[in-house]
Amino acid sequence: MEPPPATPYIGRMDDETRAAFARIDRWFELSQEQFISFREEVRGELGELRGELGELRGTVDALGSRMDRLELEMRERFISVDDQLRAARASDALLLERLTEVRDQSARQGERLDRVETGIADITTRVDSLADEMRQRFRVVNERLGSAA
Repeated sequence: MEPPPATPYIGRMDDETRAAFARIDRWFELSQEQFISFREEVRGELGELRGELGELRGTVDALGSRMDRLELEMRERFISVDDQLRAARASDALLLERLTEVRDQSARQGERLDRVETGIADITTRVDSLADEMRQRFRVVNERLGSAA
């Protein structure tokens, strides 16, 4: 870079002042080069970050889709489980109803069996009475036959 044209004041500068300005100019040039280099590094890293961010967005979108599918699957499974529970409850109610019917029938059969046992006991008593009565009659008949002979 060329120094600016000399002005009457700059022309009067001494060599030391010119050297100091040259050093300042060089420092600014180095600083500008470092800034440009730093800016390029930042731009490169920013580009990498944007790429990584794009990948992350893709991953998040894929996870969101997967979660939607899992949610749908879980809903379907819960609906299936709920249907099975309802069917089991209905089956339990039917089973309870039939069990109640069996208990009622069993109670009626027990009552009927009690009546049959009572009837058999009455018949047995009557047969025993009839047997005693028949024995007495045969004894009387035998006694009559024995005294007639």
